[in-house]
Amino acid sequence: MSQNPNSDSALAAAIPAVICFGLYKGLKAMEAHDVLLYLFGGGALFCALLTSFRLVRDVQVGIALKRLLKPGGIHGRVEQLNGYDPRSLGLHTDNEDGNGLMLGHLMGSPAPELIYYKGDGHGLIAAGTGAGKTSSLSKGWTVGLGKHHNRIITSKGVDIAVATYRFLTQELKHHVVCIDPYRLMAAHGIQSDDFNPCDILVDLAEKESADIFDKAREIALCLIPEGLEASGENKIFRSVGRQFISNVLIYLAIEQAETGELCCNLAYLNRLLNSGTEDLLEIFSRMAIIPHFDGAVARAGKRFLSQFKNNPKSAQSFITETQEGLTIFEPATPIGKSCEYSTFKLSDIKNPNKNVTFHIILPPEKSGINDTFAGLALNSICTTAIEADSFHPQVTIIADEFENLSTAPIPVIERVLKIGRTRGVRLFAFIQDQESLKARYGQLSSMFWTQAAVFMAMDIRNVEEAEEYSKRAGQRSIVTDSATIPKQGGEFDVSVNEEGIPLIRLDELTRMPKFTAILFKEQNPPLMLDLVHYKQIDPWIYRIDDVPGSPAEGHFPIEYRA
Repeated sequence: MSQNPNSDSALAAAIPAVICFGLYKGLKAMEAHDVLLYLFGGGALFCALLTSFRLVRDVQVGIALKRLLKPGGIHGRVEQLNGYDPRSLGLHTDNEDGNGLMLGHLMGSPAPELIYYKGDGHGLIAAGTGAGKTSSLSKGWTVGLGKHHNRIITSKGVDIAVATYRFLTQELKHHVVCIDPYRLMAAHGIQSDDFNPCDILVDLAEKESADIFDKAREIALCLIPEGLEASGENKIFRSVGRQFISNVLIYLAIEQAETGELCCNLAYLNRLLNSGTEDLLEIFSRMAIIPHFDGAVARAGKRFLSQFKNNPKSAQSFITETQEGLTIFEPATPIGKSCEYSTFKLSDIKNPNKNVTFHIILPPEKSGINDTFAGLALNSICTTAIEADSFHPQVTIIADEFENLSTAPIPVIERVLKIGRTRGVRLFAFIQDQESLKARYGQLSSMFWTQAAVFMAMDIRNVEEAEEYSKRAGQRSIVTDSATIPKQGGEFDVSVNEEGIPLIRLDELTRMPKFTAILFKEQNPPLMLDLVHYKQIDPWIYRIDDVPGSPAEGHFPIEYRA
């Protein structure tokens, strides 16, 4: 676009028009000759018309330039970050029905509104230690969901369980189950529950249901996971070890169903394994003569007898693998002592006549040692919820330190991700970062992103992850202009160019302020949120108690209404 500011502008014609008009008025006052009056009057009129023409032209040029400076979106979105109403993305600003999970407050919004997710999809939250996820998300979700929502909550320590116990039991009238083998809740005057993941096998043995084989194999897979790097003889020994656990547990379930002896539990199996070869051979001999399940258990007993007699070295190898998988169920340990029988019914998780909250609690200092127990407990409860084949009552799983709940992929999680939303089961998993999830779940980790309706990241420190989030956010179209102005007259040039820039840059993600998060809702553009502490929300501040011995949370002004 070119233009001469000296000879082609409206001002260049307006000045002569003013001069000619002034001379015309002066000559007319002096009663000059008509020729002079027509000459200067006509010149003033001509210059005025020229000025008007050039003004119209300049306005048209200005409108065209403004249109050129407006991006067309050919490289990405034309809205800036947080340029969308959360409601247009399928989010909500109220939770009167008790179905919502509070995510935070839209950054920069003057309205004191909280944003909720009410869908039946899953969620993934990546947050390092100290990012504020417990006080801003987990505790609020526990007390913010309505009575009709059952909950499964995993945590390191008793903080969430103790802080929300009074509200859940006294006001919401939930039956709260605390699977707490170390009896951490006793210090707060709350009863702990025992849990035997093998109880279901006894029920199936009594009914003579063939489902007992799938259940036993799933328990064995939790105890001796496949492992992402298992290969060679080690893989074979682990496979045989799982076969041993599943078949012996089925035999023990039959024994307990018929005799009433509490023998179908992992502490009993641990004791049996460590009692010597003679006791094992006796069990195999008993298995070999029972007729149950069309002789399947008998065939397994004969097969194990043959392995011990014909290849004792190989047999000892898979027994060693099995002993390793059962180490945490040593009868003398807190876990071993608490797994003889269950003090609750797993089926309550989908009982339409009962509202229940399950807490799976292990000491923080035992993290990494007893993770198998937490994974096995979560697998058992989730399996029961999925297999109930009922949407109601809905179940929300709030899984803190999710990638550390087991030493390998939890078997039921794939089913939860794939069909959970049709069975009223939604998983919200908290992870430290993407790499830790990939290390635990391998190729299955991609399902967490493809199946998650909500993804949040906060306190981002990994540059590679920040780059991935920046790419996922997409680009924004902008228009840049440039001008060349001559030193002495002549024409000046203005050029415009539309280009794409990241909607949010990598450095903006790694330098996000503390207690802020980026939110991706399905395929929609991201939102930047401020995390909201539960003490800033009425009535949550009155529903959540301070936990004796925990660090003080500090004072927060109440700014929001849930």
